[in-house]
Amino acid sequence: HGSAVRAAMPRGRGRGRGGGWTAGGRGGGHSQATSRGRGSSRGRGGHPSGRGGVVYPSSRGSSVRVVKRGAKVHTNSGPSRLIASHLAQGRGGHSGGALPRDVMLKVGRGPTDTTPGQQVNRWKDVKGHKRPIVHVLTIDADVFSAGEDGLVKAWNCAQQANGSLQISEKHSMDCGGSLSSCHYSAATQWMFVGLATGLIKAFNKASGAQLQLEGHTQKVGAMLWHQEGSTLALISAGNEPHLRIWVPSGDQFVCSNTWHSEVRNPRCMVVLNSHLWVGGSDGLRVYNLGTGQPAPDKLMEKQGVNSLIVFGETVIGVADNGKMEIFDASGRTLAFLKSPCNAAVKASQIVQHQKAQMAILVSAHSDGTVCCYTLPPQEFKLQGWWKQDKCIRTVQDTGNGMFLTGCTDGSFTVYRWV
Repeated sequence: HGSAVRAAMPRGRGRGRGGGWTAGGRGGGHSQATSRGRGSSRGRGGHPSGRGGVVYPSSRGSSVRVVKRGAKVHTNSGPSRLIASHLAQGRGGHSGGALPRDVMLKVGRGPTDTTPGQQVNRWKDVKGHKRPIVHVLTIDADVFSAGEDGLVKAWNCAQQANGSLQISEKHSMDCGGSLSSCHYSAATQWMFVGLATGLIKAFNKASGAQLQLEGHTQKVGAMLWHQEGSTLALISAGNEPHLRIWVPSGDQFVCSNTWHSEVRNPRCMVVLNSHLWVGGSDGLRVYNLGTGQPAPDKLMEKQGVNSLIVFGETVIGVADNGKMEIFDASGRTLAFLKSPCNAAVKASQIVQHQKAQMAILVSAHSDGTVCCYTLPPQEFKLQGWWKQDKCIRTVQDTGNGMFLTGCTDGSFTVYRWV
């Protein structure tokens, strides 16, 4: 660690140019893994029952403890090259209410903790905001955090000779109101922050330009940057409820299209194969980006969808109630799994376990429970869990064996796999 990010951007208008949308890793808010496959036709298939108490064999070479009794798993009866051969064929012994103690992960405290058997290291805790953090991410070697206190803060990270991690505040930007969402495009170096008032502010890391995007009249719940061919756009979702498409025009961003949102209180968005997936407090809807028309059926209906993640040619949706569904590109359910923890899910993200060389779905609950699930080509199942003494609001992979969690008490925590 050690490279610097520019200090607070000077006020005034600058020229805004578009660029590519990146998914996952060190820049974006949505991880994109490498597993590929194909789904089949639209429609939701049956969910055959199977045997209870599935016992999985031990896994060698992984530093995360193996599951001995899986969470409740259902698989779609239709064919799927991506999913069918990798999912547990039946119901596990845990359908909710009690976390299995035999898959609790041992969490180390700091880089000097050499406790035998630990799988996750809680490397550093930083108190940065007076109100909950809505997003945390890494840009180059620095950490950025955005909070409901209206501040975006940049943090310098440096690993010391003794292995400890030194984090110090470099600068902060006051956005003039409570923040509700944040998105960074690594390709264009534009950072967009959405406010509870409906205003969007944009900061360019390279040029220092600052812009304001006015259009939403209520809270901006989600944003993403998208590139398709020569088309470049910021897509934003507001509670009023509208979806807006912003395209770069000279030194400004202009709203080129406004669509009515079919989901209330949007919280998350991803794009897969020219279709926009939007999750909100009452379900998930898929839109054709070419026409703006929504698919006829709402997915995960009457569930609060708070996380959407692109995984190869599929989308993973996670609801407040702990239900996780894997969809193919047409919106067909390939599989779903119910978390064994009864507390509400607040944030989910895919992080890469570098030593085990696998993608891990990390899901954080309101009571501080953090659950980890393996994904195809492994079995889709609960792999382990631990308790954090804080409610996590956001999870972000850093791309180098570490991941960040932003919490409701205004702090963020750096974890790394052991």
